[in-house]
Amino acid sequence: MAACLITTTGTSGQLVINYKIATISQAPITMGIGSIYIEDTATNVTYTILSGDIIASSLCLTINPLPYTCYKFLWKGIKADDYKFVSLYLDNDIFIIPESDFPRNVTTLIQNVNNLENDKFKITKYKKDYTLITNNLEDLETSIIVRIIGTELPMFKIRNADNTGFIYLRGELISCNVLGYIDVNLCESIFLP
Repeated sequence: MAACLITTTGTSGQLVINYKIATISQAPITMGIGSIYIEDTATNVTYTILSGDIIASSLCLTINPLPYTCYKFLWKGIKADDYKFVSLYLDNDIFIIPESDFPRNVTTLIQNVNNLENDKFKITKYKKDYTLITNNLEDLETSIIVRIIGTELPMFKIRNADNTGFIYLRGELISCNVLGYIDVNLCESIFLP
């Protein structure tokens, strides 16, 4: 087993490198322009551009670009007391999140999802819009943007108060550069070469 050099080039930006050793996924590496060594036995080596025009290459490993996609989750006018967000599904993978109130407590949901410290998914933007219905009655429309590295389909599972039923909230594919949203400050794993 030997080390293999991966070089990232471009004018600026960050990317995430994912790979496996002996069929076991390794911790994702987030980095800017520079170089890094990984084992030459690595397989399924991919990179996803997070920002800028940065790319990854290697003379001893095949590295494939892997896109990221964004999904918009929208809920409006829901009167659901004591419902809780409980998990995030990515195709067949289930990620349990600390419970947060549905439908109104979007900031706790953002913290709970992003604090899982999984760079594969992040809530990157959110928006709350109030619409006056009549006299002082307002209707709240809330939406979040979830960025997924890869092509998996996200879905939130929401539990009712007496734990007898669930709502599944699916996202709609959307541009990651959508305007009119509040950006979420993200903490991502950063590898310093």
